Amino acid sequence: WIAAFESPSNWAEQIDTWTRMTIARFGEDSTPRLPEAFEHPNRLPMAKAGGMRVDPRYIDLLRDAGLSTYDAVMSSEVGASMNKPGLASYRERIRLTLGAGDRAETVFLKRYKRPPLKEQLRRMWEFKFRRGSADREMHFARHLGLLGVNTMRRIALGSRMRGWLEQSGFGITGEVPGESLEKLVDHWSSHAAAVPTPAERRDLIEELGKVAFRLHNNGLFHRDLYLCHVFMSRRGDGAIVLSVIDLGRMIRSSVRAERWRIKDLAALAYSSPAPLVTRADRVRFLYHYARLEACGDRQSVRKRVRALVASIEARTRRTARHDESRRRRLQTA
Repeated sequence: WIAAFESPSNWAEQIDTWTRMTIARFGEDSTPRLPEAFEHPNRLPMAKAGGMRVDPRYIDLLRDAGLSTYDAVMSSEVGASMNKPGLASYRERIRLTLGAGDRAETVFLKRYKRPPLKEQLRRMWEFKFRRGSADREMHFARHLGLLGVNTMRRIALGSRMRGWLEQSGFGITGEVPGESLEKLVDHWSSHAAAVPTPAERRDLIEELGKVAFRLHNNGLFHRDLYLCHVFMSRRGDGAIVLSVIDLGRMIRSSVRAERWRIKDLAALAYSSPAPLVTRADRVRFLYHYARLEACGDRQSVRKRVRALVASIEARTRRTARHDESRRRRLQTA
Protein backbone atom coordinates (compact mmCIF):
# COMPACT_ATOMS: atom_id res chain seq x y z
CA TRP A 1 0.00 0.00 0.00
CA ILE A 2 2.78 2.44 0.84
CA ALA A 3 4.35 1.98 -2.59
CA ALA A 4 1.22 3.44 -4.15
CA PHE A 5 2.01 6.80 -2.53
CA GLU A 6 5.72 7.18 -3.20
CA SER A 7 5.22 9.52 -6.16
CA PRO A 8 4.37 13.12 -5.18
CA SER A 9 2.06 13.45 -8.20
CA ASN A 10 -1.66 12.72 -8.11
CA TRP A 11 -1.64 12.57 -4.30
CA ALA A 12 -5.37 13.31 -4.03
CA GLU A 13 -6.21 10.46 -6.41
CA GLN A 14 -3.81 8.15 -4.57
CA ILE A 15 -5.22 8.82 -1.13
CA ASP A 16 -8.71 8.22 -2.52
CA THR A 17 -7.50 4.88 -3.87
CA TRP A 18 -5.93 3.99 -0.53
CA THR A 19 -9.16 4.89 1.29
CA ARG A 20 -11.25 2.72 -1.04
CA MET A 21 -8.84 -0.20 -0.57
CA THR A 22 -9.00 0.14 3.20
CA ILE A 23 -12.78 0.35 3.31
CA ALA A 24 -13.19 -2.54 0.87
CA ARG A 25 -11.08 -4.85 3.01
CA PHE A 26 -11.80 -3.77 6.58
CA GLY A 27 -14.87 -1.56 6.49
CA GLU A 28 -15.27 2.19 6.75
CA ASP A 29 -14.82 2.26 10.53
CA SER A 30 -11.24 0.93 10.33
CA THR A 31 -9.74 4.28 9.33
CA PRO A 32 -8.40 6.50 12.16
CA ARG A 33 -9.67 10.05 12.24
CA LEU A 34 -7.35 12.82 11.14
CA PRO A 35 -7.27 16.47 12.25
CA GLU A 36 -8.63 19.10 9.89
CA ALA A 37 -5.08 20.47 9.48
CA PHE A 38 -3.63 17.11 8.37
CA GLU A 39 -1.23 17.47 5.45
CA HIS A 40 -0.46 14.53 3.20
CA PRO A 41 3.33 13.91 3.16
CA ASN A 42 3.46 13.93 -0.63
CA ARG A 43 2.41 17.58 -0.58
CA LEU A 44 5.41 18.49 1.60
CA PRO A 45 8.68 17.91 -0.31
CA MET A 46 11.84 18.76 1.64
CA ALA A 47 14.35 21.25 0.21
CA LYS A 48 18.13 21.16 0.63
CA ALA A 49 19.56 24.13 2.51
CA GLY A 50 22.63 24.65 4.67
CA GLY A 51 23.69 21.01 4.54
CA MET A 52 20.31 19.73 5.72
CA ARG A 53 16.84 18.94 4.41
CA VAL A 54 14.17 21.45 5.39
CA ASP A 55 10.46 22.08 4.93
CA PRO A 56 10.67 25.22 2.72
CA ARG A 57 8.08 26.99 4.88
CA TYR A 58 10.51 26.94 7.83
CA ILE A 59 13.71 28.15 6.15
CA ASP A 60 13.19 31.78 7.24
CA LEU A 61 12.10 30.83 10.77
CA LEU A 62 15.13 28.61 11.24
CA ARG A 63 17.43 31.34 9.92
CA ASP A 64 15.93 33.87 12.34
CA ALA A 65 16.58 31.41 15.20
CA GLY A 66 20.22 30.98 14.16
CA LEU A 67 19.61 27.46 12.85
CA SER A 68 20.20 27.98 9.14
CA THR A 69 22.97 25.38 8.73
CA TYR A 70 23.75 21.86 9.91
CA ASP A 71 26.67 23.04 12.05
CA ALA A 72 24.56 25.80 13.61
CA VAL A 73 21.88 23.31 14.65
CA MET A 74 24.40 20.87 16.12
CA SER A 75 26.19 23.57 18.15
CA SER A 76 23.17 25.67 19.18
CA GLU A 77 22.58 26.22 22.89
CA VAL A 78 19.12 27.79 22.61
CA GLY A 79 15.99 26.08 23.89
CA ALA A 80 15.04 24.10 26.98
CA SER A 81 16.57 20.69 27.59
CA MET A 82 14.12 17.80 27.85
CA ASN A 83 16.71 15.20 28.85
CA LYS A 84 15.63 12.85 31.61
CA PRO A 85 17.38 10.28 33.82
CA GLY A 86 18.34 7.22 31.83
CA LEU A 87 18.57 8.99 28.47
CA ALA A 88 21.67 7.84 26.57
CA SER A 89 24.52 10.36 26.72
CA TYR A 90 24.83 10.56 22.91
CA ARG A 91 21.25 11.82 22.60
CA GLU A 92 19.78 15.26 23.35
CA ARG A 93 16.18 16.44 23.34
CA ILE A 94 15.46 20.17 23.25
CA ARG A 95 12.26 22.21 23.14
CA LEU A 96 12.48 25.32 20.94
CA THR A 97 10.26 28.20 19.91
CA LEU A 98 10.48 29.43 16.33
CA GLY A 99 9.13 32.83 15.42
CA ALA A 100 7.46 35.32 17.74
CA GLY A 101 4.03 36.67 18.48
CA ASP A 102 1.31 35.17 16.31
CA ARG A 103 3.92 33.18 14.36
CA ALA A 104 5.48 31.57 17.44
CA GLU A 105 5.58 27.80 17.13
CA THR A 106 6.92 25.11 19.46
CA VAL A 107 9.21 22.54 17.85
CA PHE A 108 11.40 19.73 19.17
CA LEU A 109 15.03 19.11 18.32
CA LYS A 110 16.68 15.71 18.75
CA ARG A 111 20.46 15.55 18.35
CA TYR A 112 22.71 12.52 18.07
CA LYS A 113 26.49 12.74 18.56
CA ARG A 114 28.76 9.74 17.98
CA PRO A 115 26.40 6.88 18.90
CA PRO A 116 28.25 3.91 20.44
CA LEU A 117 29.05 0.92 18.26
CA LYS A 118 26.25 -1.15 19.80
CA GLU A 119 23.67 1.43 18.74
CA GLN A 120 25.26 1.77 15.30
CA LEU A 121 24.95 -1.96 14.70
CA ARG A 122 21.36 -1.93 15.97
CA ARG A 123 20.46 0.90 13.59
CA MET A 124 21.99 -0.98 10.66
CA TRP A 125 20.14 -4.17 11.57
CA GLU A 126 16.77 -2.56 12.25
CA PHE A 127 16.79 0.24 9.68
CA LYS A 128 19.34 1.06 6.97
CA PHE A 129 23.12 1.00 6.73
CA ARG A 130 23.68 4.48 5.32
CA ARG A 131 20.90 6.35 7.11
CA GLY A 132 21.28 7.95 10.54
CA SER A 133 19.12 7.88 13.67
CA ALA A 134 17.26 11.08 12.79
CA ASP A 135 16.58 9.77 9.27
CA ARG A 136 14.93 6.76 10.85
CA GLU A 137 12.38 8.77 12.83
CA MET A 138 11.66 11.08 9.90
CA HIS A 139 11.30 8.10 7.56
CA PHE A 140 8.59 6.59 9.74
CA ALA A 141 6.91 9.94 10.35
CA ARG A 142 6.38 10.16 6.60
CA HIS A 143 5.15 6.58 6.38
CA LEU A 144 2.61 7.08 9.14
CA GLY A 145 1.27 10.07 7.25
CA LEU A 146 0.99 7.94 4.11
CA LEU A 147 -1.01 5.38 6.10
CA GLY A 148 -3.39 7.99 7.50
CA VAL A 149 -2.06 8.07 11.08
CA ASN A 150 -1.37 11.54 12.44
CA THR A 151 2.13 12.15 13.80
CA MET A 152 4.81 14.84 14.11
CA ARG A 153 5.35 17.21 11.21
CA ARG A 154 8.83 16.96 9.68
CA ILE A 155 10.59 20.34 9.74
CA ALA A 156 14.31 19.68 9.23
CA LEU A 157 16.84 16.88 9.43
CA GLY A 158 20.45 16.20 8.71
CA SER A 159 23.11 13.58 9.30
CA ARG A 160 26.80 13.03 8.71
CA MET A 161 27.97 9.53 7.98
CA ARG A 162 31.39 7.99 7.54
CA GLY A 163 30.57 5.02 5.41
CA TRP A 164 28.08 3.04 7.47
CA LEU A 165 28.95 4.77 10.74
CA GLU A 166 26.92 7.73 11.98
CA GLN A 167 29.03 10.67 13.16
CA SER A 168 26.20 12.99 14.12
CA GLY A 169 22.69 13.95 13.15
CA PHE A 170 19.54 15.81 14.13
CA GLY A 171 15.83 16.01 13.49
CA ILE A 172 13.39 18.87 14.13
CA THR A 173 9.69 18.09 14.33
CA GLY A 174 6.54 20.06 15.03
CA GLU A 175 4.36 19.79 18.10
CA VAL A 176 1.34 17.52 17.73
CA PRO A 177 -2.02 18.89 18.90
CA GLY A 178 -3.59 18.00 22.21
CA GLU A 179 -2.21 16.31 25.30
CA SER A 180 -0.72 12.89 25.95
CA LEU A 181 -3.10 10.17 27.11
CA GLU A 182 -0.77 9.61 30.07
CA LYS A 183 -1.36 13.16 31.36
CA LEU A 184 -5.06 13.07 30.52
CA VAL A 185 -5.58 9.79 32.37
CA ASP A 186 -3.69 11.17 35.37
CA HIS A 187 -5.92 14.27 35.31
CA TRP A 188 -9.08 12.21 35.01
CA SER A 189 -8.00 10.08 37.97
CA SER A 190 -8.01 13.12 40.27
CA HIS A 191 -10.84 15.12 38.67
CA ALA A 192 -13.99 13.03 38.44
CA ALA A 193 -15.89 15.79 36.64
CA ALA A 194 -13.39 15.69 33.76
CA VAL A 195 -13.75 11.94 33.08
CA PRO A 196 -15.07 11.32 29.54
CA THR A 197 -18.67 10.23 29.11
CA PRO A 198 -19.30 6.53 28.38
CA ALA A 199 -19.80 7.36 24.69
CA GLU A 200 -16.53 9.32 24.55
CA ARG A 201 -14.77 6.54 26.41
CA ARG A 202 -15.90 3.98 23.83
CA ASP A 203 -14.93 6.31 21.00
CA LEU A 204 -11.44 6.83 22.45
CA ILE A 205 -10.93 3.09 22.87
CA GLU A 206 -12.05 2.38 19.31
CA GLU A 207 -9.79 5.10 17.87
CA LEU A 208 -6.85 3.67 19.78
CA GLY A 209 -7.67 0.24 18.38
CA LYS A 210 -7.77 1.64 14.84
CA VAL A 211 -4.40 3.34 15.22
CA ALA A 212 -2.71 0.22 16.63
CA PHE A 213 -4.27 -1.96 13.95
CA ARG A 214 -3.28 0.39 11.13
CA LEU A 215 0.36 0.28 12.25
CA HIS A 216 0.51 -3.47 12.80
CA ASN A 217 -1.46 -4.39 9.69
CA ASN A 218 1.18 -2.58 7.65
CA GLY A 219 4.10 -4.24 9.40
CA LEU A 220 5.00 -1.21 11.55
CA PHE A 221 5.78 -1.65 15.24
CA HIS A 222 6.39 1.30 17.56
CA ARG A 223 8.14 -0.72 20.31
CA ASP A 224 7.56 2.06 22.86
CA LEU A 225 3.80 2.49 22.56
CA TYR A 226 3.02 3.78 26.04
CA LEU A 227 0.22 6.27 26.66
CA CYS A 228 2.80 9.08 26.92
CA HIS A 229 3.46 8.64 23.19
CA VAL A 230 -0.20 8.86 22.12
CA PHE A 231 -1.75 12.35 22.08
CA MET A 232 -5.45 13.15 22.05
CA SER A 233 -7.00 16.23 20.48
CA ARG A 234 -10.42 17.13 19.12
CA ARG A 235 -11.61 18.36 15.77
CA GLY A 236 -13.92 21.31 15.40
CA ASP A 237 -16.94 19.01 15.70
CA GLY A 238 -15.62 17.57 18.98
CA ALA A 239 -14.55 14.22 17.47
CA ILE A 240 -11.51 12.61 19.09
CA VAL A 241 -8.26 12.44 17.09
CA LEU A 242 -5.18 10.48 18.18
CA SER A 243 -1.57 11.20 17.18
CA VAL A 244 1.51 8.99 17.68
CA ILE A 245 4.91 10.47 18.54
CA ASP A 246 8.48 9.36 19.34
CA LEU A 247 9.18 7.03 16.42
CA GLY A 248 12.89 6.59 17.04
CA ARG A 249 12.61 2.86 17.80
CA MET A 250 9.96 2.00 15.22
CA ILE A 251 10.65 -0.88 12.86
CA ARG A 252 9.03 -2.30 9.76
CA SER A 253 9.25 -6.07 9.87
CA SER A 254 7.46 -9.27 8.97
CA VAL A 255 9.89 -11.29 11.12
CA ARG A 256 8.65 -12.11 14.63
CA ALA A 257 5.69 -9.81 13.96
CA GLU A 258 3.59 -11.37 16.72
CA ARG A 259 6.27 -10.60 19.29
CA TRP A 260 6.38 -6.93 18.32
CA ARG A 261 2.59 -6.75 18.16
CA ILE A 262 2.30 -8.07 21.71
CA LYS A 263 5.02 -5.68 22.88
CA ASP A 264 3.05 -2.68 21.60
CA LEU A 265 -0.28 -3.87 22.99
CA ALA A 266 1.31 -4.73 26.34
CA ALA A 267 2.88 -1.25 26.54
CA LEU A 268 -0.57 0.30 26.15
CA ALA A 269 -2.01 -2.03 28.78
CA TYR A 270 0.88 -1.50 31.22
CA SER A 271 0.64 2.30 31.04
CA SER A 272 -3.17 2.33 31.48
CA PRO A 273 -3.78 2.66 35.24
CA ALA A 274 -6.51 0.81 37.09
CA PRO A 275 -9.13 1.41 38.32
CA LEU A 276 -9.75 4.31 35.93
CA VAL A 277 -9.05 2.02 32.98
CA THR A 278 -11.23 -0.97 33.77
CA ARG A 279 -10.87 -4.56 32.64
CA ALA A 280 -13.94 -3.99 30.46
CA ASP A 281 -12.13 -1.09 28.77
CA ARG A 282 -9.11 -3.29 28.08
CA VAL A 283 -11.20 -6.12 26.66
CA ARG A 284 -13.19 -3.66 24.53
CA PHE A 285 -9.95 -2.32 23.08
CA LEU A 286 -8.67 -5.82 22.28
CA TYR A 287 -12.05 -6.82 20.86
CA HIS A 288 -12.05 -3.85 18.50
CA TYR A 289 -8.44 -4.51 17.49
CA ALA A 290 -9.11 -8.22 16.92
CA ARG A 291 -12.36 -7.49 15.06
CA LEU A 292 -10.42 -5.45 12.53
CA GLU A 293 -7.71 -8.10 12.35
CA ALA A 294 -10.21 -10.92 11.82
CA CYS A 295 -12.43 -8.93 9.42
CA GLY A 296 -15.51 -9.40 11.60
CA ASP A 297 -15.57 -13.19 12.09
CA ARG A 298 -17.00 -13.43 15.64
CA GLN A 299 -15.58 -16.82 16.49
CA SER A 300 -12.13 -15.78 15.29
CA VAL A 301 -12.40 -12.52 17.23
CA ARG A 302 -13.22 -14.26 20.53
CA LYS A 303 -10.41 -16.76 20.05
CA ARG A 304 -7.97 -14.01 19.16
CA VAL A 305 -8.93 -11.86 22.16
CA ARG A 306 -8.35 -14.75 24.56
CA ALA A 307 -4.91 -15.38 23.06
CA LEU A 308 -4.03 -11.69 23.20
CA VAL A 309 -5.07 -11.37 26.85
CA ALA A 310 -2.84 -14.27 27.88
CA SER A 311 0.16 -12.97 25.93
CA ILE A 312 -0.28 -9.38 27.09
CA GLU A 313 -0.57 -10.34 30.75
CA ALA A 314 2.67 -12.32 30.51
CA ARG A 315 4.42 -9.43 28.79
CA THR A 316 3.24 -6.81 31.30
CA ARG A 317 4.61 -8.89 34.16
CA ARG A 318 8.00 -8.92 32.44
CA THR A 319 7.78 -5.16 31.86
CA ALA A 320 6.99 -4.55 35.53
CA ARG A 321 10.05 -6.55 36.61
CA HIS A 322 12.24 -4.70 34.11
CA ASP A 323 11.01 -1.28 35.25
CA GLU A 324 11.59 -2.12 38.90
CA SER A 325 15.13 -3.25 38.13
CA ARG A 326 15.78 -0.09 36.11
CA ARG A 327 14.39 2.12 38.88
CA ARG A 328 16.77 0.54 41.40
CA ARG A 329 19.73 1.06 39.05
CA LEU A 330 18.92 4.74 38.61
CA GLN A 331 18.56 5.21 42.37
CA THR A 332 21.98 3.73 43.04
CA ALA A 333 23.70 5.49 40.11
